[in-house]
Amino acid sequence: MVVPDINAVLLDVLSILHSHSGGRLPSLVERYLAQRRDFADPITRFRECVDDLIKYRGIGNSVVQRAVAIVERRFTDCRLTQAAVAEELGVMPQDLSMLFKQHTGVTFTEYLRNMRLDRAAELLAATQRRIKEIWVEVGYNDASNFDHQFRERFRTTPRGYRALWISPMREASAALQPRANPRAADELATDHASVLIVDDNDGTRETIAQYLRLSGYRVAVAACGQDGLVEARQAAPRVVVLDYNLPDMDGLDWLRSFRSQTVGVNPSVLLFTADWEVVERSEEIRSLGATFVSKLCDIEELERLIASPCGRT
Repeated sequence: MVVPDINAVLLDVLSILHSHSGGRLPSLVERYLAQRRDFADPITRFRECVDDLIKYRGIGNSVVQRAVAIVERRFTDCRLTQAAVAEELGVMPQDLSMLFKQHTGVTFTEYLRNMRLDRAAELLAATQRRIKEIWVEVGYNDASNFDHQFRERFRTTPRGYRALWISPMREASAALQPRANPRAADELATDHASVLIVDDNDGTRETIAQYLRLSGYRVAVAACGQDGLVEARQAAPRVVVLDYNLPDMDGLDWLRSFRSQTVGVNPSVLLFTADWEVVERSEEIRSLGATFVSKLCDIEELERLIASPCGRT
């Protein structure tokens, strides 16, 4: 589609949206055309017009408009609450709550949470910053709360969301580089140890596998304990990332079977789980040559742990 076609479609959409905006001026079409002097691309100009309509022009109440402006300015402050905004505006918290729901369709808390999560999603896609740094920056003070709410909004974990962007970004970067020497790819594959991921969660397993493959690792995967033991015999991994709660056995049962069938090499095992009760079995875990790793850790931290034992073997 050429640019004039895009402009025509976007102008038609803005015209329809403006008919539902209460007739406020300038119209969305006028705003879109006025922004041409900024040399922004059509999609960016369209998004700015729609964002403005949703945040301000679609809200007919001045109190709610001011509340939205405060949220946009201070959403990264973990101390920002409905009560604090109501006090700043000189209204009762219950009145602000009622007005906010009436004019935006969501509660104040939902609006604030969505703004924080959307910003977190942008940072996950556009930067390589650690997940902990991101959830702190957007106003969260608890990792599990951030993870749970992110899953609800985006239907995937923060780690999984970031992985969706890895391939396109890597491909775009590769397109700008000279064609690689085929031997270089082979050398990259041999620089890293092989890794086996045993986890019944499809999203977790494939996200970690994709990330490690893009980093040059040779990766095998399995969705249950028995398949994992078969893959372990065939792939002879140097490192195993093992889910503690497998559908057919627990992680320690798998470890005992794995150690009994391992001959020659002694692979490192990272017992990957969010079940803190496993700490009670820490002595047994160490005796089987494994290390406990929380599933809440960043994927970058997991790769560091994978690389560390590889370097010692």
